[in-house]
Amino acid sequence: MGMFNEIKLNTIENCPQCGEELTGWQSKNIWYSKYPIAEILMTIKINSRMSGEAHTFCDNCGEWRDLEIEKGKIIKRTHHPTPHSKAEKQSPTS
Repeated sequence: MGMFNEIKLNTIENCPQCGEELTGWQSKNIWYSKYPIAEILMTIKINSRMSGEAHTFCDNCGEWRDLEIEKGKIIKRTHHPTPHSKAEKQSPTS
């Protein structure tokens, strides 16, 4: 199991599937200025010198959410249903 940093966002992000508030953001490749932030199990609050990616998993419905961060601002949001997500399980069958 790898180590990760917990990322504290400046805004509240809700799950696009169920609306639940998303918590437990983890770093993927966060950089501070031109230097990568080591994965040392620390909590980091996003600031204007940080760029990279963070992700989390919705405890309520199972959706996976990714954020792309540039200079402390969220510039892209993507979500992915997982095999365990309620959205995937509720898909109509033929």
